[in-house]
Amino acid sequence: MVRKVFHGLLPFEFPADIRFQITDPTGSMQEYALRSDGTILLENILPGTYTVTEVGYQVDGFDVRTIASTTIRVNVQDGTRPEIVIFDNIYTPAEPPQPPQQPQQPSPQTGLRSHTIYYAILIIGTILIISGITAHLKTRKE
Repeated sequence: MVRKVFHGLLPFEFPADIRFQITDPTGSMQEYALRSDGTILLENILPGTYTVTEVGYQVDGFDVRTIASTTIRVNVQDGTRPEIVIFDNIYTPAEPPQPPQQPQQPSPQTGLRSHTIYYAILIIGTILIISGITAHLKTRKE
């Protein structure tokens, strides 16, 4: 038996298309879908080594982290009950993609204010220079 365990998903979020590829000891591969109870039950299996691979385990809107591997090898011996193969994944909500940040353009008002300050400083500086020159010339005449 193959069992799928979903961590982080509610039952209605379980994907319907999770599939497993099972290769039997003769090399024949078949694909199986999970039943509604999250299992796959194989009957009349031959002794030997089986390879079970989980495919299609992605869920839209979720990031997935597999706890073990997506491929498990199982040895089945004649006359014994086969082991249960468990695929255990953790699903977490994916972060929505962030749009690229656009550089902010200065508003026309901000641009006007910065130009006004620049010209005010320029005029004040000019007045101070002229005042200094005038004061210097007056002291020189005296």
